[in-house]
Amino acid sequence: MVIINTNNIDFVHNESDLKEVIQYIRQPISGTKFFNPVSGIE
Repeated sequence: MVIINTNNIDFVHNESDLKEVIQYIRQPISGTKFFNPVSGIE
């Protein structure tokens, strides 16, 4: 399971945010992972 903090990203209007999320979820994951992207809305 992946939990993504979406408070500071805008993957609808910012393609680089979307690519970052997709890149993360394509990785093999075991257990629960937390993804807290640092780019995004400023």
